[in-house]
Amino acid sequence: MRTAVALGSNVGDRFGNLRAARKAILGLSDVKPPILSSVIYETEPVDCEPGAEKFLNAVVEFDYEGDAASLLEQLIRIEGALGRGRDHPKNVSRT
Repeated sequence: MRTAVALGSNVGDRFGNLRAARKAILGLSDVKPPILSSVIYETEPVDCEPGAEKFLNAVVEFDYEGDAASLLEQLIRIEGALGRGRDHPKNVSRT
């Protein structure tokens, strides 16, 4: 299935976080070409906590040979490895 994953970071090394996330996603065994990547955008935080830093955002698009549930599980694991926990309110700062 053709898949697009949005990436975003506003904590720590924002560019490094996007780079690490992209590398981890493209390293998944079920990810296949063609692989497309957007440019990186800097955006203002929306509905975040007061004082939140600006986000860097990008999108990675690829063919995925597994099912959606498997991809979600792997993406959650990647988020955790990069420092984002699962027990947080909506729209908070993130790695």
